[in-house]
Amino acid sequence: MWAATWRDRNPAFSAPAAVALALLAAAAWVARLKRPLPALLGGLRRLLGLAGESGAGSPPAGLRARADRALQRAATKAERIHARLVVAVASLRTDRRKLTAVIALTVLFYALTWLNVYWSFRTFGVVVRFRDVVCVLPTAMLVGMLPVTLGSLGIAEGSYVRYFGLVGVASAATLAMGLFLRLKLLAVGAAGLASYLAHAAPTLSLPPEPPPD
Repeated sequence: MWAATWRDRNPAFSAPAAVALALLAAAAWVARLKRPLPALLGGLRRLLGLAGESGAGSPPAGLRARADRALQRAATKAERIHARLVVAVASLRTDRRKLTAVIALTVLFYALTWLNVYWSFRTFGVVVRFRDVVCVLPTAMLVGMLPVTLGSLGIAEGSYVRYFGLVGVASAATLAMGLFLRLKLLAVGAAGLASYLAHAAPTLSLPPEPPPD
């Protein structure tokens, strides 16, 4: 009975939900590891070495050397990223004010995103229930972030059309709303670029990088 109920669910929602649960499980597993990225890249380097020792059918020596150097550079960058993440997570664990600020900003981000989409629909005279925007938008945003095109151009708009169509919104109205969001995003980005070019960027003092192994 449960399996039949799951099959009857709309795959447009059940498939992204399953992917989200899988990503959460993977994130929980990775969080238990002390150095997940360096360990993964080190494992790839060991596999590359074993492939070179296998003899027949192994990649050319030049290709293996280039791949090994690329993995070594990636491992060095992963070590730096990991060190910064450790500092950031430790700061959130020890400073309740920072943790509260991060949570509040996250909630504010999604609230403003819901309002942005809701009032963008209203701009074109389309009245959508706010609860429908709240329910549909997170899934549409998740699907729209698939790295298929540059800046998710077309993917995000198609995702909006698909998911808001499930709650009865016309495709033309949703496409107009999506393009309007894209126009606002470009306008904000252009304003930020102009502000950046007009003012000198402050010099940041970064901690010294650890020497490579």
